[in-house]
Amino acid sequence: MRSSASEMGQAAVDLLDSLPSELVTRMRQPFTDERHQWTFYPREMAGKTYVGVPLLELDRDQRLLMMKMARSGLSAHAFRRMSVIMSFDNVLNDMEDYIRSDIRDPLRYWMAIYGEPGDIGTWGWRFEGHHVSLNNTIRDGEVLSSTPLFLGANPSEIGSGAHAMIRPCGDEEDAGRELYSLLDDDQRALALLDITAPIDTVVPNVPMVPAVAIPGEPPADLAMFQNVHEAMTDEQKHNLRFESASPRGIGTSHLDGAQTKLLHELVDVYVRRLPEHLATKEQVKLDAAGWDNLRFAWAGPGQRHEKHYYRVHGPSFMVEYNCVQDDGKHIHAVWRNPQGDFGEDILRTHMASEH
Repeated sequence: MRSSASEMGQAAVDLLDSLPSELVTRMRQPFTDERHQWTFYPREMAGKTYVGVPLLELDRDQRLLMMKMARSGLSAHAFRRMSVIMSFDNVLNDMEDYIRSDIRDPLRYWMAIYGEPGDIGTWGWRFEGHHVSLNNTIRDGEVLSSTPLFLGANPSEIGSGAHAMIRPCGDEEDAGRELYSLLDDDQRALALLDITAPIDTVVPNVPMVPAVAIPGEPPADLAMFQNVHEAMTDEQKHNLRFESASPRGIGTSHLDGAQTKLLHELVDVYVRRLPEHLATKEQVKLDAAGWDNLRFAWAGPGQRHEKHYYRVHGPSFMVEYNCVQDDGKHIHAVWRNPQGDFGEDILRTHMASEH
């Protein structure tokens, strides 16, 4: 059975070999800090452009190879959910009466490959578009990092009459709410950051998780977010703040056995986005870091379809989930590593040992 790193490398080679030279030149990028410039919304909304090549410029066979490349970084479950998320751009375009057709398109997802794919050396790749950002760093045949890993959904759910509801981020939503719903009043006092949820994740889509993050500082890329941040009170900003060295919320020492199990299951929702053996490696890291160091925090009401937010934060693991925009029917859910997104913690140690 091939490792994920080998599958990624072979998928990258197959994809590049299928492309004409002009597209290879655009997809192949140097292994520089540009790979840190990730996002989860259409870049044009912030006056920016994508790096790499989008699905919309490829033929059918090339698109299949690009999706196979994206699949190499996800579990089967997560890949299917991501595919649904991409298709939701058609639904959103219809809901918006096609006023943003230039940026609402399931084929507007870009692949960029950084460095030389292979079993020797360091390289990486990014697959990105609306509500999707996959970022992987590989060195000498080993996946060093798969974060930031962002999946979102707008709308958060669709259904028709008696037919089943489609909720591509339903696991993230349900697992967090179930844990919060089982907290008693004293426990909620520890977990609750504020009665109002932030408009988006508190930690912005910056290259590395900062020591401290406060809503609106630095200013958000999108004016609509920044306008909401500026309307917040200082107390709300203080309550919702993120401090990397001091995880906030309720820890396992204040949870009973059933609640602790639910916290494990919530974390597992995010870890299971990865292929099985990468997910297993992440679980080992979490066990080594100690579950007692994780904190679960909540903001907003606890009922479905109410605007809400949660955070799970420990020394090397952090997720933020937000469902506030579009009247609580628009989900953002991101997994990050406070010590080293993009494998930077390991790469720094490696570089230091060689000099």
